[in-house]
Amino acid sequence: MKFVDVVVLLFALLTIGMGVTGYVAPTTGHASIISLVAGVAIGALLIGSLALAKTNPRAGRIGAAIAALLPLGRFLPAYIKEHNIYPAGIMVIGSFITVGVLVGGHFAAMSKKTR
Repeated sequence: MKFVDVVVLLFALLTIGMGVTGYVAPTTGHASIISLVAGVAIGALLIGSLALAKTNPRAGRIGAAIAALLPLGRFLPAYIKEHNIYPAGIMVIGSFITVGVLVGGHFAAMSKKTR
């Protein structure tokens, strides 16, 4: 399994885990069904993009990058406002690392292709 695939899979599992945690152990006093649905949905999109990358690498990697950017819409403003490392900081850092690895993998593949 390639390094890029491992990073995307780990972020997918992190996203699913954070969604389940938001539902099971809420900090607001009530279970967040939105956290559960969003976490599992984004994690499933990431895992689906890994499967797609086996047959169509370009579409799979682009899908993974888009899915990895989705949590930033929710967590980046919260992190900027509150500077809480959990859960916003973890998701922001995970998103940036995943997208960075995907972009780095793209440039590495393109440099091999032009040689």
